[in-house]
Amino acid sequence: MRFWTFLTSLTAAVALSTMALTGQAAVKDTKHNMNNVFGTGTIQDNQVCLPCHAPHNQPAGAADTVGTLWNHVMPTNSYKLYDNTAVNGTIEGALVVGLDDTSKKCLSCHDGSVAIDSYGGYTFKPVGQTSIFGNTSGQHFLGGASDPGTAGFVVGAGGDLSHDHPVGVQYPKTGYNDPSLWTRTGYTKGSGATATVVNYVKADGSAGGTTAGGGFELEGGNVAGVGVVGCGSCHTPHGDTYNFLIISNYNSQMCSTCHTR
Repeated sequence: MRFWTFLTSLTAAVALSTMALTGQAAVKDTKHNMNNVFGTGTIQDNQVCLPCHAPHNQPAGAADTVGTLWNHVMPTNSYKLYDNTAVNGTIEGALVVGLDDTSKKCLSCHDGSVAIDSYGGYTFKPVGQTSIFGNTSGQHFLGGASDPGTAGFVVGAGGDLSHDHPVGVQYPKTGYNDPSLWTRTGYTKGSGATATVVNYVKADGSAGGTTAGGGFELEGGNVAGVGVVGCGSCHTPHGDTYNFLIISNYNSQMCSTCHTR
């Protein structure tokens, strides 16, 4: 019995280790591994997670209200949203309530106003002096003069999001699919007698697609306590299975998850 218990525990441990390694590899092999973007040695100890997450001692300028130990300096831009609508207005009848924390975190790299390598690091001092935690001195700006090859990944340059998909708005109550019917494998389109279940498919059109980031979701609780459309509604930062989209947009199925037309 003891031997069987040992084998069961060992199998579980191996499975968990495999999951951890798989999750790490998903980030390691994407453009969100800053060592791939800026070269070995740019990020302290070639760490994959450090430019975004702090294991200890979050630095000043990396405000975090949703418990992800955010480690990157946040932008200070006031953003102009889709359709030139000012915050406190509406977009197609949906109330604009402002950007959620997740979206701001994405923009802390992607709007080009904060250096990618401006994060909380560990400054090593000579023997006899005290090493300290603090912000690194960033030099690499997304799409900037030092990294012109990354210009295609800039979103919200100059604080202008007026030509991008609406973010910072409450999910519309009418005219869109019910978000409570989203799952990892599909969604229900329509209502009542006309309701149909739509299953996601993979990028090659074959059946069996699932969301890569844990399922569609709206940002809730951190902006007016309501379901808010943000970057994280469509994107996952931790894997590029579908080019950092939560699902493949084959046949515009991502768009159709929310939109009925």
